[in-house]
Amino acid sequence: GGYLGISPVIAHHLVEKTPEGIDDDGHRHPIFGNNPFLARIAGARIGGSFAAIASHPDECAKTFVQSDMTTYKWPNTRVAVFRGEVEGGMGKMWNGLGPRIARLSGAAFVCIFQELAMEWKTNQMND
Repeated sequence: GGYLGISPVIAHHLVEKTPEGIDDDGHRHPIFGNNPFLARIAGARIGGSFAAIASHPDECAKTFVQSDMTTYKWPNTRVAVFRGEVEGGMGKMWNGLGPRIARLSGAAFVCIFQELAMEWKTNQMND
């Protein structure tokens, strides 16, 4: 598992693996255990948030470099990271994190439909 990223792994964990998801009678969690689609949505949100937080400072530095057509102020990503932190503080490197989380969560959500299509195709071939 995990070839589509962390989102499907999280969804699978929510449905199948969490000790909190199974009660004393052996029943699954009332939300995720009975509805894998909701688990996939939660996995997309968690996976997209993780990806955005892990990559955002580097993305900001890359954007600084791309916006400087003369390459005078931001000649490369390394300089952009250090200069961005000095000039604007660490907060400058985290501007726009909310929209980035929304965008990457949406991209992870698209993988849900790819996974569902692959499951459907596999089931059709096995019938």
